[in-house]
Amino acid sequence: MPKTTTLLLLTLLISTIALSQNNSNSQIGIGMGLQGKSCERIPNSTNLDFLNYLDTDGFIGNYAYIVLNGNFKIKQQSYLNLVVGLYSDLLPTKLNVSFSHIPWNIFGFGVSFLGYPEYINEITQFHWDNDEGMFGSTDSNYWQKRNYNVGFALGPEIKYNLNGLTIDLRVHAGFRWVNNFETRIAQKEIDGNYRRVYDYRVKRNFNPYIFPEFELRYRLFSIFNSKVGLKLRAACELSNRTLNYTRTTYEWTAQNKEDIEINLAKHKYSTLELDLGFFYEW
Repeated sequence: MPKTTTLLLLTLLISTIALSQNNSNSQIGIGMGLQGKSCERIPNSTNLDFLNYLDTDGFIGNYAYIVLNGNFKIKQQSYLNLVVGLYSDLLPTKLNVSFSHIPWNIFGFGVSFLGYPEYINEITQFHWDNDEGMFGSTDSNYWQKRNYNVGFALGPEIKYNLNGLTIDLRVHAGFRWVNNFETRIAQKEIDGNYRRVYDYRVKRNFNPYIFPEFELRYRLFSIFNSKVGLKLRAACELSNRTLNYTRTTYEWTAQNKEDIEINLAKHKYSTLELDLGFFYEW
């Protein structure tokens, strides 16, 4: 996914810059960003719930990033906004792309795309806690899964300009999902020879979401015919999520198996993003 994302991003960026060369008020910038997450914990039943093990330590852990951004005026009343986040691996895996059209003074509409990774940690703890008489997992390594979230949305927008100050406000709604993934948990009976294996195959679950986003850009000073300014961005994602899956249980041999479709309760889920940096305008 990161390689495909990088290629699409570079193609989009080059095309956008080429289209915006004849238009003023286009900007590129750099800064730092933080993404915090909240996911409701639902008491475990007899079935594993992956979202109970979602990493939500956003402001101190894996979700701080370098932010590269651009605001491009494609033509009169039409704009393209890019926000690219580079986490500790320095790959452009966090993306927010929006296209805006503002035909009515300060009011208009737009479409947007979001994409970002997340981590699910130590689901083996569920089996240690619930499978009596068994080693929760025969693999002693730390269990972690990196998934990728994708969403598409549309909605109303406001763009306001006054004396070097630009404010963008959009409230989009759409559908989001997580890429499919699979994992295996192998178990052994304590003080016995009984063996059991769980294969989990997580489906692509589509869930509605709301994405309010606010940007403030203020021009600080001019350099020849260009300008340098400060940019502040805040955004949040609000959704009810679930990660349903198929579980295959093997006992003793691969021929002795049972398939079960697991549908889980939805979790209240939200993210908060805060970016601060500088931009260059031509």
